[in-house]
Amino acid sequence: MSSVRRRLTIGSGVALVIGVCLLASGGDLNPPAGPVAPTMKSLDEMEPRIAVNAVNTPGDANSIYKITQPGSYYLTGNVMGSVSHFGVEISASGVTLDLNGYELVGVPGSLDGVTVPGGSLQNIIVRNGTVRGWGDHGVDLRAENVELASINASDNGAGGIRLGDNSTARDCRALNNSGIGITLGNTNTLTDSVSRENTALGINANSDNCIITRCVTSNNQQGGISVGDACQVIACVAASNNGDGISATGVGALIADCTAMLNLGIGIWISSDSRATNNISHDNTGVGIWVDGSSNRIEDNQCTDNGTGFFVNAAGNILRSNTCSGNTVNWNVAAGNVCLIVQAATAGAILGNAGGTSPGALIPDTNFTY
Repeated sequence: MSSVRRRLTIGSGVALVIGVCLLASGGDLNPPAGPVAPTMKSLDEMEPRIAVNAVNTPGDANSIYKITQPGSYYLTGNVMGSVSHFGVEISASGVTLDLNGYELVGVPGSLDGVTVPGGSLQNIIVRNGTVRGWGDHGVDLRAENVELASINASDNGAGGIRLGDNSTARDCRALNNSGIGITLGNTNTLTDSVSRENTALGINANSDNCIITRCVTSNNQQGGISVGDACQVIACVAASNNGDGISATGVGALIADCTAMLNLGIGIWISSDSRATNNISHDNTGVGIWVDGSSNRIEDNQCTDNGTGFFVNAAGNILRSNTCSGNTVNWNVAAGNVCLIVQAATAGAILGNAGGTSPGALIPDTNFTY
């Protein structure tokens, strides 16, 4: 091919590519009718919540910040307390407050860190932060239908966390508060939380219809967990120097799949019309499981190395399939209860496919000492 023809061919190809690019990037030369609208998001669209600050949520004589309107609010930094003031006061229903990972830090003589100071407020959510060192409670939400999540409450003067009725709390921690670590109202649920080293109870649900699951309490001076009527304590641990471990002071309680260990008093304590099943009570200074009423069902529990294993001081209960070993006194059961106790026979060494010795009466209701 001649050099002239080659140059013509290359030039035509370049022109074609440039033409295609111009067509692809040209866009519509006839925009739609009407005013031109912005195409980028506004700041409110990027963060549609309301920042807690002196402009949006000004305080008053009792509070550093005060939320007075429904909406979704968030902290933009730590909040430092002052004497005779709440940190953030919520005085409206329908409020969500995200602490955004920040701290509310109180001073001696301050009030609650985050508070709803009573009344008929409802539908409030508080989450994700630390509230410490306040003169009263860390978080005190005496409203209905409260949701609390991922809150650390420590070193507060009157307790860590307190909730109103019909509320839930999860993934919370209460540490070293003067008073009760976590206080629940009626019809509350508490899950996956820890309460330790408080001067009173770790978790207090001496109200009705509460469910406490997968919680841990330790080193609380007055006791680990205490519940009222129709409450359930499931898969919890009360261990290491609580006063008592788990106490069901009301009727109709269920304590199941729990461990009470190394407490200074009673491991597990139930009243009447209740059930304790599949629990471990070990190495408590007092009684492993104390039954202080009638119409209870006590089954599949293990008591070892306590002062007394099982203490039943009233008639009208059934004890079945429990085991007891190594306690100073294994069984102390009043007359009038359904209870068969057998000293289990031990077996010699077993190797292979068979062997062993029958432990004694092989019926489902048998309780064994071993």
